[in-house]
Amino acid sequence: MPATGSSFVRAEHYLDVGNPQACVDVLDEVAFDQDPVRAFELRSLALLRLERHDDALEAAHQGLRLDPENAALMFYAAQAAGRLGRPDADDLFAAVLRVAPGDAVTRCAYGLYLTAEARLPEAIEQLEAARDLEPSSNDVTLLEGRIAFHRGDWSTCRTCAQAVLAEDPENVEALLLDGAAADEQGDIAGAARRISQAAAATPDDRALTGVAHETQAQAHWIMRPFVLVTRVVPWWLQMVAMFLTVRGVQLSGSERAFTIVLLLALAWGLYGLGVPGLLERRSMRGRR
Repeated sequence: MPATGSSFVRAEHYLDVGNPQACVDVLDEVAFDQDPVRAFELRSLALLRLERHDDALEAAHQGLRLDPENAALMFYAAQAAGRLGRPDADDLFAAVLRVAPGDAVTRCAYGLYLTAEARLPEAIEQLEAARDLEPSSNDVTLLEGRIAFHRGDWSTCRTCAQAVLAEDPENVEALLLDGAAADEQGDIAGAARRISQAAAATPDDRALTGVAHETQAQAHWIMRPFVLVTRVVPWWLQMVAMFLTVRGVQLSGSERAFTIVLLLALAWGLYGLGVPGLLERRSMRGRR
């Protein structure tokens, strides 16, 4: 069936209400012969939101073959390439900025890509340019927070994330950013709270839901000794230390001491491995 105006309206509606898969399904039902460029724009954006970055990049390139100067398609292609870590992401972002140099959203997206690539001086240049264009934009504030996170400035990072959350309490990126910085500061309860809020805002994201259950388990008071020790001594190093201790006591010939040390090592291992699983299952039951 040919693409109609109502098909595009439905596709855009599904994007607006946070259902990108339905948008893709609507577009797949129609032929791209009435307004293929618009169809590829919607398809690429929907695929980006589904995190199907390879498919999003292909859809954008298909649209650009028809309209090489389409700024939206260039932007979606740049975003997809950046998230895939492709070397042509720089050229794609530069192409967008040549067409729309005053677009703060593009500069923020480019800044996020540069931050992920640990190219912080270049990311800061994009941040400053975006701030000159739209100083009160949440995208600008989030980019500043992301850069602060990569620089280890947890306080600034949380300040930026919380400024966004003051205006948009369900902003998932801000919730995750604040949670990650809280975790780095040792605020395990705060991290668990923010990540749980992000999971609640995106109930279809099973991976994030799993992370939320895990962080809730770590934040439980029962797990505090284990979490504090693990922050200082990695889990694998704890295992090596326990093995060497048990082996050393065994070689000493004291059977009683060996039994006590072995039981303590087993208890610590069960505490670190078993208790979190029980707490996670308890957390999952509580959300049903």
